[in-house]
Amino acid sequence: MSNIGGVHIDNIQSGGNNPQTPSDHIVIKRSTFNNSSGSNCDSAKAGESNDIYFLDNTMDSSGRHGIDNVAVHNLAICNNTISHVPSGFWGMEAKGGSDNVLMASNYIHDITSRAIMLGGENCDDTSMWGYPGSIAAHNGTNEIARNNIIVNVSESGGVGIGIYGCSGCAADINSVWDDNTAHNHLYFVKADVAHRIPSNVTLAGGSDDLYDNLFGKPDTTKVWCTISDPNGYLSHDYNEWWMPAGQVSGCATDTHSFTTDPMVTNSTPTQALDLKPLTGSPLIRAGIYQAEIVSADGNSYDYSAVVRDSNHPTLGALEP
Repeated sequence: MSNIGGVHIDNIQSGGNNPQTPSDHIVIKRSTFNNSSGSNCDSAKAGESNDIYFLDNTMDSSGRHGIDNVAVHNLAICNNTISHVPSGFWGMEAKGGSDNVLMASNYIHDITSRAIMLGGENCDDTSMWGYPGSIAAHNGTNEIARNNIIVNVSESGGVGIGIYGCSGCAADINSVWDDNTAHNHLYFVKADVAHRIPSNVTLAGGSDDLYDNLFGKPDTTKVWCTISDPNGYLSHDYNEWWMPAGQVSGCATDTHSFTTDPMVTNSTPTQALDLKPLTGSPLIRAGIYQAEIVSADGNSYDYSAVVRDSNHPTLGALEP
């Protein structure tokens, strides 16, 4: 099957805004998808489907995306490890009219272009399946990324977290880090509306949230961009932006955020837990309440399932 490396979930009649018998209630769990590098294949893909779950999988050296989702409704991508995705492709995304999406507690490292994409790019009307059977207004709606750990996105102009054509979406309590001195001018966060279809639908300012995150670039020679959001679609504050070399001119700033040394366990991380804050870290209990960080049981958890104080969470994906 073309463009698919590991697993492909779709409806009987693929493509179009009125799919026939969409796949539903499928769990892909504790699987390994490796070494499709050099092919035109995603590690995993779901299209025009309902209630899809990617849980506890390992995906390395994909030929295209790690986990690509187009017009998927009720989607959970949790506790996966994704690495070595090539230029021009993403660790994970949910586009094409996807809605009710949770991307949580994933470890994404050594990505070339973009790690997480809420919403997405390159969808035309035939791929924008609303539910039921209509063209969706946005690439993504009600998508949440929380407790994800992203380390080393290498490409100049690459993106840690992208929010493209997404309405009611949020990226909270994530950790995005790069310790490679060869990497320059990466966007920690980039928001864009250019790839929303149909083109006559607009997003309101502050449509999406960015709170309680840790962003770190310990290199003292390379400048990075905090947030690229030229149209003002993001509401953002209470983040840690640690960039000793400073940031690119014109990038956004926060009112209550700070730029001091976050004091993590290992500033050159080789595993996800290396970004855990040490005793005395300014990250500890420095966040504010956001509804998106609370689970269905009423508690808030970190990447390792440690219970958080949801009113004052530690910034980033890890509690001390």
